[in-house]
Amino acid sequence: MKTIIEQKKEVRKSIQLIKRNLTDEYLSSASKKITNDLIKTKAFIKANTIMCYLSFGTEVNTAPIINECYKQGKTILIPIIMSNADGTSYMEASELIDPNIDLAPGTMGILEPKESSIRIKDPKTIDLIVIPGLAFDKNGNRLGYGAGYYDYYLKRVRDDCYQLAISFSCQLVSSIPTEEHDRSIPHILTERGLYRID
Repeated sequence: MKTIIEQKKEVRKSIQLIKRNLTDEYLSSASKKITNDLIKTKAFIKANTIMCYLSFGTEVNTAPIINECYKQGKTILIPIIMSNADGTSYMEASELIDPNIDLAPGTMGILEPKESSIRIKDPKTIDLIVIPGLAFDKNGNRLGYGAGYYDYYLKRVRDDCYQLAISFSCQLVSSIPTEEHDRSIPHILTERGLYRID
C-alpha cells in the first residue's frame, strides 16, 4: 500500500501534467473569470487587508486582484519565505506598497519583497487570504507544492479571516490524501463558480 506522501506525489504529477496542457487562451480567460468573480464577493468588498500570492507559471493570474486592491485603497500583503538560524523556513506576510520597486525573484523564482522592502504584518490583521494550490477536493482539502507553508500560516490567522482558494476547475479532484497537519480550505473559487465547504 502506498504511503500518503506517495499518494500526494501521484496527484501532484497528474495535475501538473494536466496544467502543462492548458492553452494560453484558456489560462487567460479562466483567470479573468476567476479574478472578476473574486473582486465582486462580499468578502473582498468588505476586506481592508488582503493577503494574496503572486502568481507564476500556470497559476491563476493574481495581478488583477492586486491591482484592484490598490485601486480601492486596500492594504495588500504577499507571502514571503523566511529562514530560521537552523536552516528551516517558514512563511510570513509582507505589505506590498509598490510592486515596481519592492519586488525581486525569490524562492523558486517567485517574486518576493526585496530585503529592504520587507514589512512583516501580523496574520491577525488579515481579513481575506487568497490561497494557491495544485489540487483541491470537495471536502476543501488542499494539495500544495509540498512545503506546508500555508498549512502552518493558516493556523495563525483570525477565525473570521475569509480563506479562499482560487484554482482552475481541472484542479478539482475527487479526493486528496491528507496528513494531520494539512488544513482544509472553506471556500474554493474556480471559473465555474464558488464552492463552499461545510
